[in-house]
Amino acid sequence: MRPLTVRAHLTSPMIATHPLMLDGILYFGIGRIKGREAGGAWVSPSEVYETPLPLEAITAVDGWWWAASQAIPLGGERGAYMHRRTEPSILATWTTAKSLNRSTGPDKSLRTPIYYRWRGRFVEWTCVGDPLMIGVLLAQISSLGAKVTHGWGGVERWEVLYKGPELKEYRSDLNLRHLPVSSLKPHDSRATRMNLPLRPPYHNRRDAVAVYQVRR
Repeated sequence: MRPLTVRAHLTSPMIATHPLMLDGILYFGIGRIKGREAGGAWVSPSEVYETPLPLEAITAVDGWWWAASQAIPLGGERGAYMHRRTEPSILATWTTAKSLNRSTGPDKSLRTPIYYRWRGRFVEWTCVGDPLMIGVLLAQISSLGAKVTHGWGGVERWEVLYKGPELKEYRSDLNLRHLPVSSLKPHDSRATRMNLPLRPPYHNRRDAVAVYQVRR
């Protein structure tokens, strides 16, 4: 285990409005590997998240978390639109209905605004971990951010550099990642008080605790 910097080089701009956590991305890589090992069968999320990451861990009174940073989306945004238009000739092969409502309901045509980081061509994190195993997991990740199935946030290549903050920094530096409120006093005016889990899955609010997080 050693201090590292992880860099994703992008082929297309990324859509992101919140910090991207490296440990969560690595778990996505684990899910990809386990899915292939299962021969395409369904793999439960608990099986994925019970797998240890090739990272050092930080233990505190309030819990523990991985020594991995977040990446804050930076730079200006530009707007674009995504469209969904129903094709009646296709639906006609699946129904005998005499009419189709494209103004309301599930077949409604949509024009949805999106905002992308037009200057962002790489994203960078730091961590303390095993560079070889981290590289294996990163190789499973081909895109980052939202709307990736529409071509946004494509990853051209990953880079793992042998440099980065020491392990102790992940215990107290809010510029690296969110930390429990009870374990430190906020020393950054950009820090926002929130309720978040200390480790993935970050959408599981049952494990959320009061934290400070730098988001811009």
